[in-house]
Amino acid sequence: MNMLLSRAIVSASLVGGACVHVSVSATAQEGSAPASSPQNEIEQIVVTARKHEETLKEVPASVQVVGAQLLANIEAVQLADVFNQVPNLARSNTQSGVNERIYVRGFNAYARNIGSDAGLGVYVDGVYVGRLSAFNRALLDIERVEILLGPQSTLFGKNTTLGVINVVTRRPGPERDTRVALTAGNYGRVGATAYFSQPLSERFAASVSVLANRQDAYDDASNFDLDGSTVVSARGRVVGTFDGWSVDIAADGVKQRAEMNSGQPVATDRPDVPSFGAVRPRLFVGDVLPRSNLDDAGFAISADVSLPHGTLTSVSSFRYTDTVLVADDDNRSAAPTDGSIPSRAFVSLDPWNDTQHLFTQEMRFQVEAGPVNVLLGGFYSLASTDQNRSGRAGATPYSALAEIETTAYAAFVNAIWSISDRLDLEGGVRYTHEQKDLERYQTTGGPSLFNLSGSKSDDDVSPTATVRFDLSDALSAYARYAQGFKSGGFDVDLRLSGPLLNLPAISFEPEKVTNYEVGIKSEALGGALRLNLAAFDMRITDFQALQFVTVLVNGTPIATSLTNNAAKARSRGFEADAAWRIGPLSLNATMGHNDAEFTDYRNANSAGADFTGNNPGGPDWSWSIAGEYTLRLGAWGTASLWTQWTKRTELYLDAANTPRRITDDLSEVNARLRFLSESKRLGISLFANNLLNRDYVALAFSDLAVVDSSTGSIGRAGTYNPPRNFGVSLEFSF
Repeated sequence: MNMLLSRAIVSASLVGGACVHVSVSATAQEGSAPASSPQNEIEQIVVTARKHEETLKEVPASVQVVGAQLLANIEAVQLADVFNQVPNLARSNTQSGVNERIYVRGFNAYARNIGSDAGLGVYVDGVYVGRLSAFNRALLDIERVEILLGPQSTLFGKNTTLGVINVVTRRPGPERDTRVALTAGNYGRVGATAYFSQPLSERFAASVSVLANRQDAYDDASNFDLDGSTVVSARGRVVGTFDGWSVDIAADGVKQRAEMNSGQPVATDRPDVPSFGAVRPRLFVGDVLPRSNLDDAGFAISADVSLPHGTLTSVSSFRYTDTVLVADDDNRSAAPTDGSIPSRAFVSLDPWNDTQHLFTQEMRFQVEAGPVNVLLGGFYSLASTDQNRSGRAGATPYSALAEIETTAYAAFVNAIWSISDRLDLEGGVRYTHEQKDLERYQTTGGPSLFNLSGSKSDDDVSPTATVRFDLSDALSAYARYAQGFKSGGFDVDLRLSGPLLNLPAISFEPEKVTNYEVGIKSEALGGALRLNLAAFDMRITDFQALQFVTVLVNGTPIATSLTNNAAKARSRGFEADAAWRIGPLSLNATMGHNDAEFTDYRNANSAGADFTGNNPGGPDWSWSIAGEYTLRLGAWGTASLWTQWTKRTELYLDAANTPRRITDDLSEVNARLRFLSESKRLGISLFANNLLNRDYVALAFSDLAVVDSSTGSIGRAGTYNPPRNFGVSLEFSF
């Protein structure tokens, strides 16, 4: 840990140095900032990660914040657009936003089917949204996005092993607030957002927000006209404040329809990965129209009641999520001409449909008694999830139908004791019980038909402990110990061969994470410079590792998943972020590193493979450097130029680290030129993402359609990142 901390401090110094030498915005960047002048102070960021308002500097944990202005700078439409802005958080771009692969501190948080849970929890205003397939929220009326990395067990409803994303929306206030934004760009991009907030009386206020965004497909297709993506979302909220209590009622929904490139043969410069029939980037050559649908809606009711000794909070919610995915899994419609052998028939996913109904109830009682702040809580959830995954392997239709009901309840306590003005101690513990009832798992189309049912339940106790010390008014340090838990489950994917047709073969055990973390949070130069650093050592036992195996159906290869428990895995690394304001110039930088590996993963598959030492996901490095220069134009207002460079290293999409399933590095430059009137009621922006138009393979997998006739080697398929896109945005507020 000492070596790790030394490496982290050196890298953090480099991050701080980048602010000096490079026109460089990253996560916590709502403000910008020379010393001893109020005009140079970085704006203090207030978060609610510990269920009460406090500045980012006061939170003894690795917390990143993406503010409203950064969301506007990168033209973020959905939550997936945020991921490249946060160190040690990444996604492999599927273009659809459905069935996403997400990586936290080097580990894959992916939940491929309804029998498994994600290691990352997503919340909106503290309300759990359910399965990761529902994570890709439309970003409307957003105040900020808080990202907590590492296990979270005593502050949020769901126990998570890798982290939490909490989307905080704008609360209706006592004054009328109207905001409208219109966007147009290349690839047929048109979009509009509107937010209206109105006080209804002295006690009530309400808001309504809507978002609509249309984007033509980035990719061409040889057999179809891909329609691109359309997202429509709306949210309504009513808040009421009374003597001794308050209520907050919110309802929202999103509808997304996308036709996108589900995969194509891709070229590679790796000598250990053959390329068969590769075509130019973003050319879909399949013969099944790929598409994805997301329908998600829900409501939540929160109430706070002031009691003589504390505040009682109730949060009730219901959500419905339905996703549909159609893909051409052999990535082509005709045999390549390079001598490779095509499969004897095509493979398609048509459709893969998952549906979830989720009810959650959380109760909290928070007490502040002098130097002690105590949070007592309970959480209950009931999720009913259905899966219907159909397709064809040549002339053989297949399907995998499953129904799972998951019941979970938990009790937790978290206490903060301010021993002095400079020293805080924090501790907590959570008890969790989860039960999964597999009510039906039926597969058709393979060598045999079967129907399985069963249940499994898990119990866990997860403690946390933190010490925080203010070394000075501008510098604090902390040390943190935390555990997290993810229940076991059933891998109810396609099962078309004998060894996988029984309940023990599809079952996997719970996963447990222990995180050791130390960090510093500092401000200098009269509030003009901020530097935060967290170094961690995260150890996982029984890591739920996802593998992809190939089975044959009437001679046609089909890729299916298999989840089992790696004995042990570990990730050591750090997150650092820095911000510096020098008059009209704001500089920001982030850096993340993790050295993640399976430390013991013998007998990883039926062949007895040893995956010890393999990378569980990546990326090893991620960083962002950005800067904004603001020029006053007198009575006309201001003009600002924002530029950003983001980079991350490759992702490993399976536990075997199969070379053809490793993505390319990501490196992109984004920019925005904004004119804002003196009254701040009118804004005009020109923006460009992926300004240098760099191509890279964002999602990589096996090309099962072709096999080299002499070596038996399987080719590489995948999808590319979006190309350069640019446009103009108009903002109105009144």
